[in-house]
Amino acid sequence: MPKAGGSAIGSSRIGTCAGDVYITGGSLTVISDWLAGVGLGAVPPEGASAGRVIVTGGSFKAARTPNSYYGAGDNPDLASNGVSWPTYPDDSLVTSEIVTADGSPAALLTLDTGLVSSGNAFEVSVDGEPFYEGGLHRYVYTDASETIANFGQDNDDTCLYLYLPKTDHYLTVNGRELEAVWDVEADAFTVLLIGDPGSGDVDGDGTVTVSDALVVARATVGVTSLTAAQLAACDMDGDGTLSMADAIAIVRRAVGL
Repeated sequence: MPKAGGSAIGSSRIGTCAGDVYITGGSLTVISDWLAGVGLGAVPPEGASAGRVIVTGGSFKAARTPNSYYGAGDNPDLASNGVSWPTYPDDSLVTSEIVTADGSPAALLTLDTGLVSSGNAFEVSVDGEPFYEGGLHRYVYTDASETIANFGQDNDDTCLYLYLPKTDHYLTVNGRELEAVWDVEADAFTVLLIGDPGSGDVDGDGTVTVSDALVVARATVGVTSLTAAQLAACDMDGDGTLSMADAIAIVRRAVGL
């Protein structure tokens, strides 16, 4: 792990510019003990410009954590300022703009693989295109005197960290379908597990309940709207339309009739 003056990837804080950082696939974990890990640095000089982080694939996990260089206990300035070390992920670690291949702003989608699998090998596609293939991120903070030794250790983090355009997406993870819905007001993604077509599992929680039927009933009278994947899940008779008959069929399935 390199020691850099304010930046682990990109220009240090004493530089005047920084090039673009491309993430095209694989797994990248950036742990920094200072205020910036990817970008220009913690204290960019006047007139300096930072490059962009351009993501077209892969899982990118960033976090601040204490270690032997700038652990809060070893650095009086940090300790006196009451600095706390956040848990994953920590977007503030990335001081550069994160964009997609066409320059559009990208946002973090935290994908909990526990929704679809308990393993440690994943194939992820986004909107029908391969995006990530590999395992989970491995890093455990155990001892401030042993920074390097913390990498490669198993931990309880079951998430992948995908940066995607700020719009809705369909994901496939090990053959299981999910939907990432972009919430403009919250400026964040919501991940829904998609039930199989005609399954009745409209909310994607893995079970068919009366709550699914209520969602369909509300959508039938125009109180709420459903995504394309939800419409497919609630089309119980396969006629391509939404009706109260679908809601009734879901109720019957929920109670075992």
